[in-house]
Parts: sequence; structure tokens; C-alpha cells
Amino acid sequence: MMGFAKKEKVPALNKAMDILSRQDHSEKKLREKLMRRGYDEDEIEDAIAYLEEHHYLDDKRSCEYQFSYFYENSAMSMRQIIQKLYERGFAMELIRSFVPEGDEHYERELRCAAKVFEQKYRRTDLPEETDERYKLRDKMKAFLYRRGFSPSVIDDVVSDWQCEKENEDNEDIEDE
Repeated sequence: MMGFAKKEKVPALNKAMDILSRQDHSEKKLREKLMRRGYDEDEIEDAIAYLEEHHYLDDKRSCEYQFSYFYENSAMSMRQIIQKLYERGFAMELIRSFVPEGDEHYERELRCAAKVFEQKYRRTDLPEETDERYKLRDKMKAFLYRRGFSPSVIDDVVSDWQCEKENEDNEDIEDE
């Protein structure tokens, strides 16, 4: 009968490098992963110091890369991006340092909200009754709000949609 040899525990530095080779992580997340694997605090501290010294672990670079990726390639609101990076262990101050100011930010939020809105409500018609219209507007606004868009962006997107639908209805009446 052949027994299985107990696998020798890999040093924290090797495990950390293995983890980082698969995906960039914040220092906080990497530390958590190593703790869960049972490494002691001193060994983790030494591994992280080595990784930072040799630029394998760099929260600023990693956060900037991930922020840019989400900002340029997703329809997530700025609040969603910030929350996602915070959950990944980056400091709030660091995350906020990458948030653009002014019109560029607003225009991007408007495009993303319109895209998310269109995916959900593209086939929705404007109800005839006023009460139903208000209910639908509230539902639409709540949908965008839960995705982290600001009230001003939400109002613009929903108002644009409503104007578009009213114009379509008016065109249909004129065609008859």
C-alpha cells in the first residue's frame, strides 16, 4: 500500500508570487490570502516587503491599471468602480486620486447610464395613464440609482427616454 507523502508547505514569498502571477492584488488582499493559507504574520510581512521592494506589488500601479480598465471598458458607474476597487483592498484615498473631475466625468456617467438603461428598457413603451407613467419613471430611476448613478444623470437619462417615446407616439398619431 502506497501512502501519500504530506506536502511540504511552500514559503509565503513563493505562494505570494504564485498568487500575483495569476492576477494583480492589493497588498491588503494579498495579505488576507496568505493569512487564510495559514502563514504567520512575520513571514507574510517579510514576503510583502520583498515584493514591494522589487516592484512585484505596487498598490498605486495596480489600482491605476484596474481603475483605467473599468473606466474605459465598462458601463459601471463611478460609484460602482470605486466600490469594486475598495472591495479589492485599495485605500479609498488612492482610488479617489484617479477619479477625473468635471465635464469628462459627467459625460462618461451619462453615456454609461444611457447604455445600462437602454439594455434594460429598450422595448418598454410609455404607458397611457399618468399614474402608470409616474410608477414606471420611479422604477427606472430606482434601477439607475441602484447602479450608482447620480440623481442629475438619472434625471437626464430618464427624461431623454420619455421625450423620445413621446415624440415616437406623436409621429405615430401623425402617420394615422
